[in-house]
Amino acid sequence: MIDLPYAHVDTLTPRARDLIRSVVHREFPGEPVRLFSGESPLPPAELLDSVPNAEAFVVAALKRMSGKTPKFDDDILFLDIETHGSELRWDMPREQFIRLCQYAWGEGPVQTTTSLVEFLDLIKRARLVVAHNGHAFDFSVLCGDFALDLAAQKRLFDTWVFAEVNLPAPYSYTNRYGRRLKSDSPESARRWFSLDNLAFQFGISGKLGDITELARRFNPKGTPKDELDYGLIPVDDPDFLAYAEQDIVVLRELLRSMWSFKEPDKYDWRSQFTAAIDAQMTRNGVRVDVPLAEKFIADQERVKSETMDMLVREYDFPTGSKMPWRTNAGKDAIMRILAKGGITPRSMGSKWPKTKTGNPSLSGDALVELTAGTELESLGQTLAVIQGQRTLAQQALECLHTDGKVHPDIDALQRSGRRSVTSPGLTTWGSRTPEGVRQKSYFIPDDGMVMFGADLSNSDQRAVAFMSGDKEYAKRFEPGVDGHELTGRMVFGDDYDTDPHHYRQLAKILSHAYSYGASAGKLSNSSGQPIEVTQHFVNKMHAGYPDMVRWQNRVRQEGESGWVTNAWGRRMPVDIDRSFTQAPALVGQSSTTEILYDGLIRLYYRNREMMNMVLFPVHDELIVQAPKDDWKRYMNDLLESMHQVIRGIDIYMEHGTPGNNWAEAGH
Repeated sequence: MIDLPYAHVDTLTPRARDLIRSVVHREFPGEPVRLFSGESPLPPAELLDSVPNAEAFVVAALKRMSGKTPKFDDDILFLDIETHGSELRWDMPREQFIRLCQYAWGEGPVQTTTSLVEFLDLIKRARLVVAHNGHAFDFSVLCGDFALDLAAQKRLFDTWVFAEVNLPAPYSYTNRYGRRLKSDSPESARRWFSLDNLAFQFGISGKLGDITELARRFNPKGTPKDELDYGLIPVDDPDFLAYAEQDIVVLRELLRSMWSFKEPDKYDWRSQFTAAIDAQMTRNGVRVDVPLAEKFIADQERVKSETMDMLVREYDFPTGSKMPWRTNAGKDAIMRILAKGGITPRSMGSKWPKTKTGNPSLSGDALVELTAGTELESLGQTLAVIQGQRTLAQQALECLHTDGKVHPDIDALQRSGRRSVTSPGLTTWGSRTPEGVRQKSYFIPDDGMVMFGADLSNSDQRAVAFMSGDKEYAKRFEPGVDGHELTGRMVFGDDYDTDPHHYRQLAKILSHAYSYGASAGKLSNSSGQPIEVTQHFVNKMHAGYPDMVRWQNRVRQEGESGWVTNAWGRRMPVDIDRSFTQAPALVGQSSTTEILYDGLIRLYYRNREMMNMVLFPVHDELIVQAPKDDWKRYMNDLLESMHQVIRGIDIYMEHGTPGNNWAEAGH
């Protein structure tokens, strides 16, 4: 008989109870299980009911209870560093930026040193180096570009990256302090992956004290939180040393819990390497033409003033308050402006962002989103600036460092593994209008370099083709075939020749979402097309590509289990009630990301030097720089690395001509 104490056992839901029992029976086969009320390391029912892969937390707790957790060899180095504010890492010499290094070998005691030379020697001696958020910070700061080579040798392990793959963020959870938090965006998911939160969720001890409160003791009284200088904390302060040493204790126990439920597999090691590639791109950074960016800001201020005059003159826009856009008269004026461009709540349907109360939003973000790619795009951006939103050029300059570059953070925070690029958010620099492209012109290559963009060709739909095995659908990607024309003629028949451009564009727009199983209603909402048109499209696609439909249904059925797995081995949680569209979308989107990183991995082994020239990803596009007098050779290395054939489907990149800035480098 296995007797398991569980706090508040009477509150367990059937789902949580079944989960505990199934894990216990697997770990202790043949033994009956009895749950009774009592103190227990088992996770609370709320966690078991709401968190993807909740089973992992149960397994880790049982392993701790039974003494079956892994022990670490003496050649595994756990490390952490205390530094000045993280935003200063590009602006200070490494020796000055790093203030204290703490570490432990295997199960050994925690030690500290202020000698960077000594610490780097320890890293060279280690078989495996472990840190939390290591690729994005610790490994990158300590080892620079050599971190990429260590990752290729499987000598770096980041518990944050392991959690991204195996412990994806739930939509909501309770933290150590009893606060209910949401993870409804990549940025908010960061809190879930923090060292202290993951430790709490596993039921192990967390951080000791608050580094912010410690910094306040040594900063002038009243210093705002975002202006605190952590470099003022003495490195020999007992509380500071205790805080630093505890981080190693937590890190070691976190890895012990993680490896209790799963030893790293091939995909986990791949993820460690791709995270190191992301960190390399962050280190590379992108130069900014500061005078040009400042000119954009000045021009925007002029346009802002002219727009306000126009709003008052032509739309009776109110001026008697600090935030006139929030008044009824202001909202009415903005709605009338949008309506002149055909943008109304009725025409946009569910695409119109909503406020918390469910009304159509007129926030700056909403106006930018609503007008993107339309003739009102520039006006939408100006209205957002009037409301206080920073211009793109302002964002670029705010993220600028003393080396003349921005160093964007690149993270795999989305469940599909698709990358998020922030600080600045370079994926928000548009390309669908002349003004959107023009805004990219202040991002420039290094001296002696040119910049170019390379984009995977129809990667989402090619992925669907090789995953579904639909031979008819695969014909879209045969040499010389225009896939959108092929679909357009199949769907619209003789009508296609009456307006080839219109019907080809329509087929292109609808095909992308349909590949992931979007219904006629969803296609209508997303495209603005009448439901009769989208239903006709869906019917024809169903009839023309039956194997693709069968693939969609297989993935949906898999998603009803709560998970889907792509061909590379990434396992992704699915909301069961949204499996119809979410499951195929997750598999498709993740496959595109995997294809991109397949190529980057091959590029590392083909031309290591070029990894210092890949600047950042924009979905399935890469922005790259190369020597001006030899760019063709580097371009060829990139294209050759990206090319592969998967189940008969050709995967390759298209590229444009090199340019002197990002605007000229479009593919």
